[in-house]
Amino acid sequence: MKIFNNLEDTELFEAIIFFDLEYTCWGNNNVNNNWLDVKRPPEIIQMGFAYYDKHENELSSVFSSYVKPKINPTLSSYCKTLLNINQKLINNAPTLNDTIECLFEWSNRFSSKIIFSSWGYEDCCLFDEDCNRGSISNPLKNMSYLDLMRVSYDTIGFDDEMYWDREKVKKYLNIHKEDHVHDALQDAIELKDILQELENKYYEQALI
Repeated sequence: MKIFNNLEDTELFEAIIFFDLEYTCWGNNNVNNNWLDVKRPPEIIQMGFAYYDKHENELSSVFSSYVKPKINPTLSSYCKTLLNINQKLINNAPTLNDTIECLFEWSNRFSSKIIFSSWGYEDCCLFDEDCNRGSISNPLKNMSYLDLMRVSYDTIGFDDEMYWDREKVKKYLNIHKEDHVHDALQDAIELKDILQELENKYYEQALI
């Protein structure tokens, strides 16, 4: 994986694939305590990818799927409420291996001059961990990558950790006010709006 840290690095690429993931979680075992219970690791239960053609300035293709976790296939009440996902969806979902095969076929259609981007590098790490648990080849392993959370923090330029928070960044950039809905595809699509407003902010500052 080649990591890019600057907003202007996106100029090196023809397109951006924004992505977001949702995971199994429990009230006492989730992102806030880094899933400390080793018997309940964060397994992917939904993924969303959105292809943004920079030249056409449009999202021209998406990939989205629910995923059936292997270790803990029964969702906690906390998880179902937080993500608004019901158990039947997960019971009928494909395995991670089958989903990644479809993801690979989808992403392989596009130009090689692509950079992937998510809100925080954590999604990359957890994606890789879930692949490793299932002995699955990680299709994102050799990607070029931009952490939009880090870029927002650097571009806004305030020495305040509040700008790691996606919702606070959206409010600062005057992006639509509703909170992200914990839907992987919708959250991936929303990253395009964040990137575009960050670019506007960046170039405004450059002109000062």
